[in-house]
Amino acid sequence: MLGTVNSHRKDLVNFLDAIKDSQDTTQVTHYFLEFLQQQCKPGTPIVLKAADQLISLQQLQQYSPHSRKIAIIRDGRDAAISAIHYRKLMQKRDAPWAQKEEAYLGQVRGWATRARMLANWAEKNGITILRYEDLHRDFFGGCGRLFELM
Repeated sequence: MLGTVNSHRKDLVNFLDAIKDSQDTTQVTHYFLEFLQQQCKPGTPIVLKAADQLISLQQLQQYSPHSRKIAIIRDGRDAAISAIHYRKLMQKRDAPWAQKEEAYLGQVRGWATRARMLANWAEKNGITILRYEDLHRDFFGGCGRLFELM
């Protein structure tokens, strides 16, 4: 697992400085992936995991058009509950990015919109979609499929 704990300090400082000095926020994805590549041996697969990376799919495609892209999507009901808990935690911590409270149904609708976007994007750009619940139900089989795709 790559993170700030096992990254090279110089590379991390350069990455953060590049973001801070950037005049174009669309370059952040470029700086981030460049930083990751510096930390890995050539040819090492880079796996990005976040709750919602749909806003970055176009940038990821432009940055690395020949890379395999696999999206693991979670059941909308579970994703909505998780999002509500996350928002409450961020509000409790008074995080500046904390969003206002949203009802469960609104969360499910938001998930459905993002799932449709992902399905459309996947169809046009060859992204493989795996379901989190399938990985959870058959971990070894799901991981086997995931590793075959990588």
